[in-house]
Amino acid sequence: MIDNNSVENTEDVEDLTTEQNNDVKGEQDNQQQESNTESQMQEKKYTDEEVDRIVSKRLNRERERLSRLFNEEQQKSDIEVREKKIEERERKADIKDKLDRDNLPRELSELIDCENAEEIESNYEKVINIFKISLSGALKEKFKGTAPRVGRIPDHDNVADAFSPKHR
Repeated sequence: MIDNNSVENTEDVEDLTTEQNNDVKGEQDNQQQESNTESQMQEKKYTDEEVDRIVSKRLNRERERLSRLFNEEQQKSDIEVREKKIEERERKADIKDKLDRDNLPRELSELIDCENAEEIESNYEKVINIFKISLSGALKEKFKGTAPRVGRIPDHDNVADAFSPKHR
């Protein structure tokens, strides 16, 4: 038979073991809490100055990145502008060559808009037609004179008078 003392001893041992386990768990919990507290204390706490410095560094990096992007876009747009100017100069040179072939003044190229390649030919024709109309009007005005006298005999003949015996 089992002795009451041994049962009580067994219960005491179990209680003691449970208490020890609870103590160990409690100590572990305390140690965890202490280590959490220590790790929290070890975690860097930032001052306002440090936060400002970190934020300003990040802002500067972002500004530099945006600046690079902007400069790349600016360079692309500068290249596009240069290409457009070169194309416009080439079209202007083509128009001057065409004016030379048509025996027209090269200065007329200044009147033709060379920015839009599709409209160059129609603009060229308009300017040339206006120039020809103006030129023909100016020539008509220049060579317009008095109408010749037809069928009229002069009252006095200047040539005959010059050779007459009276003027000698």
